[in-house]
Amino acid sequence: MSNQFKYSVVIPTLNSAEFIEETVSRISASLQKLGLDYELIIIDDFSTDNTWEIIKSINSQSQIVVKGIRLSKNFGQHKATMCGFNKAEGDFVITMDDDLESDPESIPLLIEEQEKSNADLVYAHYTNLKRGPVRLILFSVFRFFAKLIEGKKRVHGSSFRLLKTTLAKKVIKNANSFSFIDELFLWNTERVEFVNIKHRAGLRGKSNYTIRGLVNTSTELVLFSSDFPLRFIKYLGMTFAVVNFLIGSFYIVRKLIGKVDEPGFAALIVSILFSTGIILLAIGIIGEYLNKVFKSVQNMPLYSIGDEV
Repeated sequence: MSNQFKYSVVIPTLNSAEFIEETVSRISASLQKLGLDYELIIIDDFSTDNTWEIIKSINSQSQIVVKGIRLSKNFGQHKATMCGFNKAEGDFVITMDDDLESDPESIPLLIEEQEKSNADLVYAHYTNLKRGPVRLILFSVFRFFAKLIEGKKRVHGSSFRLLKTTLAKKVIKNANSFSFIDELFLWNTERVEFVNIKHRAGLRGKSNYTIRGLVNTSTELVLFSSDFPLRFIKYLGMTFAVVNFLIGSFYIVRKLIGKVDEPGFAALIVSILFSTGIILLAIGIIGEYLNKVFKSVQNMPLYSIGDEV
């Protein structure tokens, strides 16, 4: 059975009072040119400005279906997007940023690629994306671990995507409090395609992602979306065990043949401190995993809705 709408456009937003109306207008104009049935789903991730009041105004005045959801606190972009997935009634879902970094006029390119390839997921790949040096380094580190954990296809993805609603519902079903959307996408399907588009300077002028936020996101991706750190600790421990065995064997042989060295206090202290550091690091990483397991078994919801129109 076909859904009520062909497309559901999900827009997570935060403190976007200055431009959310323009974003909605541009998206609507792009889809209306194609003669498509669609709905807009705007999720306010607990903005501190009057974004929510503007969303309610858009909802009451718009001639199209505009759903507004305000979360009860700031849950982050991924969880806000998954909230939109839960509310989507279209056959396909389009996700976009709230500040027009994702050009609404490029939506037809994603639709065309999906119709041509019948892909479950189509990403927009920005060909001219520019960032400052510090942010570029952080994004490079994030991309490296994303590739390591999620595979090659994730590297060229973005938050501007088109996916089948069936895939979106699978993501919701499999998600937990520490899930990353793109990881869940690629766990559920390999039918992924990309469309090259030009990146625009967003109306916000400054990303909502701070350097601290990027560091935290990268850390969570590495620690809680993969067993890579645990496997790294295992192989590191095996390596040190082999090295220590060889060193120990060397000194045992020297003692047996009568060559006894004076004990080196500095070398002993350095070895103890280094080994202790490795042990504490391993315990810390394992502790983080146990903490997340503890929180996961509490079965806390992904998000909480404070208001809805």
